[in-house]
Amino acid sequence: MAQILKYAQGEEIPAIRPEGTEPAFYFLREGWVEVQPLGEGGQSAASYVLGPGSIIAELGFFSVRRRFRGSLRARTDVAIEVVDRGLLTRWIGASGARLVPVLWALTRRMEDVLFEDEGPSLDDDTVVAWASIHGADEQARTSMGGRPVLVDRLPFTIGAHRIPQSVGELFHPRLFSDLMLVGELRMVRPQHLRLELDEQKRLFLRVTHFGDWCEVDGTDIGRHRVPGAVLPRGAHEIRFGDPSHPFHLRIKVFR
Repeated sequence: MAQILKYAQGEEIPAIRPEGTEPAFYFLREGWVEVQPLGEGGQSAASYVLGPGSIIAELGFFSVRRRFRGSLRARTDVAIEVVDRGLLTRWIGASGARLVPVLWALTRRMEDVLFEDEGPSLDDDTVVAWASIHGADEQARTSMGGRPVLVDRLPFTIGAHRIPQSVGELFHPRLFSDLMLVGELRMVRPQHLRLELDEQKRLFLRVTHFGDWCEVDGTDIGRHRVPGAVLPRGAHEIRFGDPSHPFHLRIKVFR
């Protein structure tokens, strides 16, 4: 039987692999966790935040010589599933569908390691970014884990977070976006908005499906002939999804 652990916002989460216990890793079902890893010499490395569908401390599970070193803290209320070798073996024997979310999480973790771990930071002066995306209200900030996101490449997609449930979905790129928003997002598609360059090399916010409601600075752009709007330098208020309960982002354009 799966073991689900729940922690309240601000609580420290115990080490995944204490001495003398069976190796295990965490699969994050709900909420956001801040990870503060430690280097081989015990020095603190850069912290990062993981959201639903992520795995934590997988190194201590797959390695017989190394274990997770660092601390974990709940940034929001969280629900975590403990996956040990017995549970993983039962999943393999029972149904491949139970493994798909874990395979997806492992794939994303490998991408993080291969492509500079957790990506660029707003504090990194060497990064030439197009924009930054911020939660404009409490719902949006919680959905983003309390941290802004840097748009350092184009195109860049924004949409609802969705954990794949089948092997076919695992390799379906349109089900996932660069910024995946978590929570109860009504009428928000997996790839709802797209930041790109128009013919004049200006930053352009496109609504991926014609007719979907989206406002930029108070103007409905979802039903334009080309559904979208140019975003000049400065801050812009973006609302989309359910008009009666919209999702609200703020995009700060740098160039």
